[in-house]
Amino acid sequence: MRRLTIGVGVIALVTLAWIGGPVAAQGGPDIFEAFGPAMRPEFVSDLDPLYRPMYEMTVTLAADDEAARFSGTLAVQVSNTSQDAWESVVFRLYPNLESYGGQMTVDRVAVEGAPVTPELDSTGTVLEVPLPEAAAPGETFHLTLAFETTLTAGVEALYNQFSYLNGVLAAPDFYPILSVYEADEGGWWRETVHSSGDALYSETSHYTVHLTAPEDFILATSGVTLARTPGEDGTVAYEIIAPLMREFALMGSADYHVESTTVDGVTVNAYSYEADRPHRLAGLNLAVDSLTVFNEAFGQYPFAELDVVETPTAAGGIEYPGLVVIAERLWSQANQRFMWVVIHEVAHQWWFSLVGNDQTRDPWMDEALAQYGVVQFFGKMVGPNGRQGVVNYFDQTFSPLRGTVMDQPIGLPVAQYGNADVYVAIVYNKAPLFFVMLEQLVGQDALLEALRDYFAAYRYEVAEPADLLDSFERSFDRELDDIFRSWVGDFPGLD
Repeated sequence: MRRLTIGVGVIALVTLAWIGGPVAAQGGPDIFEAFGPAMRPEFVSDLDPLYRPMYEMTVTLAADDEAARFSGTLAVQVSNTSQDAWESVVFRLYPNLESYGGQMTVDRVAVEGAPVTPELDSTGTVLEVPLPEAAAPGETFHLTLAFETTLTAGVEALYNQFSYLNGVLAAPDFYPILSVYEADEGGWWRETVHSSGDALYSETSHYTVHLTAPEDFILATSGVTLARTPGEDGTVAYEIIAPLMREFALMGSADYHVESTTVDGVTVNAYSYEADRPHRLAGLNLAVDSLTVFNEAFGQYPFAELDVVETPTAAGGIEYPGLVVIAERLWSQANQRFMWVVIHEVAHQWWFSLVGNDQTRDPWMDEALAQYGVVQFFGKMVGPNGRQGVVNYFDQTFSPLRGTVMDQPIGLPVAQYGNADVYVAIVYNKAPLFFVMLEQLVGQDALLEALRDYFAAYRYEVAEPADLLDSFERSFDRELDDIFRSWVGDFPGLD
């Protein structure tokens, strides 16, 4: 039996008054007017389906030599879209993970205007909010939370994905994020182990952000900035919308400079430090070429904007919805790794941002397909020899593990690989060879058509291995259980 994943649904825009309340029902002209500017015109209708989580926050960012601090209020209206009665809902406080190295506190939590006392787990990352009365299936209710988040200057943790280093702010997930309700897994997702890979697991949501920030900061965020209004106190007020995105990410620096262009109706922006200005155009062109290749290979990118941003991440790059970051050490036209990482991270806009998955349990589902995107890019832009060179690289980097005790299925959770080197070798190098093998089985054109079908079916949703298996079996009109089992391992949904 396939595990059913049902997320928190939110069916109305909400005000930021403490008691709060809906200001526009989801669906119909209000949502199109509110979020349409962030979509390509031909995809505005994607906003209409019911039960997308909607966040609205008013937040202030203050930064000095010691720290960057967010303080704000989050309002959300939740619909129980499961078949279970809910006694509580769960928010994730990602900055409190050791791998993030930040601090977040939450207070003044209310449900329908009535104060409640939430319970925080021992890791400080799972906040359970009790409901005064159990929410029946289909019932909606409104929550509000006040939060403060601090990034101490100079603190480095894991990939520096959440950091304030040398005046550069990297702040994804700086606010409380609704967890995912998994009916067949016993309730709310609560994974707290994050030694490598990605930590986030969330539902596609709509965001409205009212942000006040220092005027000398140049900000890159998910979504589209509708207005930027200078104040008289050295700050700027931003109005930002980010519909149909799995999270809201924000990067900032006084040293950012921007190059922009438009392709296929998408504004592409490259943010880099002034010292790296000669290479900014190279980053922009790589993003444009990647967008063009993947629009054709996988399906159309629906958003009006895509940002590529230089940060001091210790990873090569990191993906966020509508925004990717590339490590400052790679930001060079002459660095071949720079080219590879930009392509890979842009491919994540299809595999992670648009088609989601649990990145802690099934990391291969987005990472392997992003790597397969690199194969497609080199085949399209360089030719057969370039494409084969990428495939050879995967094969050669995985080969030391082949036939050893470390050669494991590609479908394990991150934590089960034991260490980061084995995780990378299996998920980033062996796993894309699974799709190369499928190419050899059915042909490249058939595989790409199957991926486009899969993308169309699960865009904005969460997919699991059984969903990919079922989608491919329909596309290829053949049984694939044994092939998936031999590569991926066992998972619910296999015969």
